[in-house]
Amino acid sequence: MLEINVGKTKQWSQERKTPKSEIELEDIKIENVTEFIYLGSLLTHDNDWSKEIGRRTVRATGVMAEFKNVWKSKDISIKTKRDIMVICVISVVLYACETWTLKKKTGTN
Repeated sequence: MLEINVGKTKQWSQERKTPKSEIELEDIKIENVTEFIYLGSLLTHDNDWSKEIGRRTVRATGVMAEFKNVWKSKDISIKTKRDIMVICVISVVLYACETWTLKKKTGTN
């Protein structure tokens, strides 16, 4: 039998404001959220992907740091280092990028 975990359940709306209506399950109010992570991507109520892109960049930086011994090694070829970069770093940055809505920043030259 499928059961809802009320403690992990959240209410999310793509409206600019938090919904006024609250949902209750088993006498527990479901929390309204403006953003959450779903299938590894950060979703926001205003569909602004800049937070997700920043989050991905930070993660890729962390992956780069984990390979610092590889990057410094003279025993590993440039081709192998490039392949590691594409497979392990670029893939982290570009995960789910096909869903991003890119916008031109306003107020910049």
